Amino acid sequence: MKINAFQIKNYRSIVDSRKCYLSPDYITALIGQNESGKTSVLEALRSFYEGAITDDVLRSDLTFPEISCTFTLDSNKKINDYIDLATIPAELHSSLTAKPEVVITRKWQNANQSIIVGAENEIIEFYKTLEIKRIDSSNRIITSIPELIKQTEVASREMDASETAVSIARNELNSIDNRVEELKRILNKAKSPDIQITAQQDLENASQQLTEAGEQLKDKLAWLEERKAHVQMLNEKVNHLIALL
Repeated sequence: MKINAFQIKNYRSIVDSRKCYLSPDYITALIGQNESGKTSVLEALRSFYEGAITDDVLRSDLTFPEISCTFTLDSNKKINDYIDLATIPAELHSSLTAKPEVVITRKWQNANQSIIVGAENEIIEFYKTLEIKRIDSSNRIITSIPELIKQTEVASREMDASETAVSIARNELNSIDNRVEELKRILNKAKSPDIQITAQQDLENASQQLTEAGEQLKDKLAWLEERKAHVQMLNEKVNHLIALL
């Protein structure tokens, strides 16, 4: 790639050079009076390449430099020959591969650290849109979490009540089962026909009650499992949304 333009911001006396183009015949002259910033331009371009600055390049307001360079791709090269497109969102591939030039900006975050970013309008707009969507999504998540927590609390209370109902139904089933076993012993020991008839009737009634109690316990257990699954789903959803923030 060949550099064909640059823009320098906040570097020594240079507030903003605007976009400056280099001569296409590879001969570019910097003309100006002494102390007009000619050396600063060359040092800024070197800082862009090396990624290093010294304290004396900082302006009085301590804003950090930002230097952009525009590069023209070699005629037989494409952008994917220089960068790995797999690291770039697929939505940007078509616009980037069609470009004959690329703008790269180095921004200093402090005197010892800088980052390099693509300064193409498509890239900037894409990530601006992405950031707007991220903020919008975060706001929706923040709004929905309290409601989900309320739903979780209600579902947890329902689950507790269901566990109590299951415990009561199980105790009732055990009580009826004990009554059935007792009636069976009475029936086996009964000598008098009247006692046998009465015990048989009581046993049939108790057996029916036992069947009904078993069905009720089965229904309550099924409802309890549904409540547990619902609470777990809500908890997982809340945790997932929190993780997205």
